[in-house]
Amino acid sequence: MPRRIRPMASILLAALLVACGGGGGPPAGEGPTRPVAALRGTPTGESVTRSIGPAGGTVTSADGRLSLIVPAGALAADTPVSIQPITNTAPSGVGGAWRLGPGGRTFARPVQLVFRYTGADLAGRSAANLGVAFQDPRGIWQAVRGVTLDTSAGTLTVATDRFSDWALFESLRLDPASGRVKVGQSIALRVRVCMQQPDTGSLLTPLLPECRPIRDNDDIVLGMVAVNGVAGGNGAVGTVRRQRAVLTYTAPARKPRANPVAVSVELEPLLAPLIGKPPKVLLVSHIRVEDDLVQVHVTGTFRAVGARMQIQVNVLADVRDRFEADLWLSLKPGGSGSYVTGIRNTSSTETNVRIAPFMAGGICGFNVHGDYEHRTLDSGSFLGVTDAGQYTFQLTGAVTSPSATVSYRTDKGCVPQTYPGRTRRAATPVIPVDLSRLQKPGDAYTFRDTFTDLTVWEYHFERR
Repeated sequence: MPRRIRPMASILLAALLVACGGGGGPPAGEGPTRPVAALRGTPTGESVTRSIGPAGGTVTSADGRLSLIVPAGALAADTPVSIQPITNTAPSGVGGAWRLGPGGRTFARPVQLVFRYTGADLAGRSAANLGVAFQDPRGIWQAVRGVTLDTSAGTLTVATDRFSDWALFESLRLDPASGRVKVGQSIALRVRVCMQQPDTGSLLTPLLPECRPIRDNDDIVLGMVAVNGVAGGNGAVGTVRRQRAVLTYTAPARKPRANPVAVSVELEPLLAPLIGKPPKVLLVSHIRVEDDLVQVHVTGTFRAVGARMQIQVNVLADVRDRFEADLWLSLKPGGSGSYVTGIRNTSSTETNVRIAPFMAGGICGFNVHGDYEHRTLDSGSFLGVTDAGQYTFQLTGAVTSPSATVSYRTDKGCVPQTYPGRTRRAATPVIPVDLSRLQKPGDAYTFRDTFTDLTVWEYHFERR
């Protein structure tokens, strides 16, 4: 019976677990690389229904963002056709989503869906980076090829013979989409892909639960990098260079007049049209350049005794996790301009893995199908300054748990039951930083935060 597992991160008061590799899973920091079923969207507005018969017709959603065009001959008899706005549960989804009814309806001829995007949908991205996806019966969102983009009309059009939940999504992402950096300092920006690599012979491509970094073997071509439209940038706005899929922006010695600056990269679209030359995708990150900042390096450690897995399986372990980050503290009133960079995760360790005592007598054995993805911290935010003068930060990341099988002891022998895995976002506890104890470079102190006798956070701060 396998006894070595990797328990979940958000255990006991949002405990942090960081990325771990090995076991044939994705490289550390990539997040899940296989599609995962998403929740179904819930209604958010008024449903529009129209009866359409053999002559065909059009139904438009109440918000005007989606039109369904049924051609003549697609339906044999009058049929109520509806569009219901719902929440967008597609990974990397853009804007809202829509449920077409009646569900499961088929047509003698394909119908057309016309999606209208807005300026808000394009924040930090070009229209060529938008895709159209639907949620299949398994709950997995599938990107559709053969979409027609009309930038003058602001529309994306696709033909389909299925009614389901439909939404727009972004296929590529420049991460972070916005950030801050001190004058003269650098910040790394990573190009991420939000869907599986399209198969040449398939019209459907699953979306990934989390956008992952581009790999060397991905069929993705990156082009010009620029700052405010200037190739490579310059001394006034800062410079940018690219190494594979990582852009490094270096801020100028003084704050630029136009602040924030737009750091961009050009590349070929993932979902190129089946016919014709595709437009270039432009990914943009808006970086604000700050001065008068103090750099504090934090090393965080989490320890838990008897951490419990979060997939309905009563498996316990003693867990130790660790992360590092650079906190930039602004001396402006209220700490305005403070930010986080340089988040790094290290592998977790688990010892004394066991079944919960109250379950031990009824369990024959257990097995976890794949490695645990400990919470991979990928972003951070400045929350403010307390009345006592403490700066407060919080880091967030993605947690994925694989499926697991537990064999229960019954009068008919050992009966296995498999529990599905899941992916979700989660955050660390608030991290307080006392700048009064860090007066000069080299000053350091340690802060312990004990939630229970079994759960302890410890932060070590050092001014750089």
